Amino acid sequence: MADWAFITDFDGTISSKDFYWMMIDDFYANGKEEYEAWQAGKYKDRDFLQHVFNQAPMSESKLRDYAETIPFDQTFKTFANKLANANVDLYVVSAGADFYIKHFLTYHDIPYTKLYANDSAVINDTLTFQIDEQGPYFSDRYGIDKKKVVKDIQSNYSRTYYFGDSEPDSHPSEIVTDAFARDKLVPILSEKGVPFTEVSSFEDIYHKLRKKEAL
Repeated sequence: MADWAFITDFDGTISSKDFYWMMIDDFYANGKEEYEAWQAGKYKDRDFLQHVFNQAPMSESKLRDYAETIPFDQTFKTFANKLANANVDLYVVSAGADFYIKHFLTYHDIPYTKLYANDSAVINDTLTFQIDEQGPYFSDRYGIDKKKVVKDIQSNYSRTYYFGDSEPDSHPSEIVTDAFARDKLVPILSEKGVPFTEVSSFEDIYHKLRKKEAL
């Protein structure tokens, strides 16, 4: 095993479209208004996501089929395979629902070490969070505290790298060896004074990592 690890967000980072935006566009006519309300602070992140999930009822099998349609960075699988070939651990850390992320990773045969995300299940044909509020990584806002997760992961490695795209990713980006960012995360980290490298894909990251690590 290598003495460093790579950690990535899922929605908007591995995927090229957030799962909640897929559901809003496909099932929720008033979703854009609710999105604006969430951004204005009306909802906690986990409550907004659950509200969106409630607008898109479907069976477990249909939800799996839907997860298979998630668009994603086509360089990610090659990146994950190269890490695996170099014995580098890859972690996926997400404040989304583990149900669709697990199925996506399995369906696309992605090698990874561990997924940390909000526990979930399909109950009464609705994707439903089952968050343990007594768990070690609990966050009242997000469901899962990514910074706590990453801090735990760091205890096993000399160096850690993180890639994300939005506000929840700003917190773990503060404590890793190097952070990679795109989209909304770029101005957020700039404003906070957190060092980062702006990238557009996992292929970009691979070429940058090769200058620092054995790959």
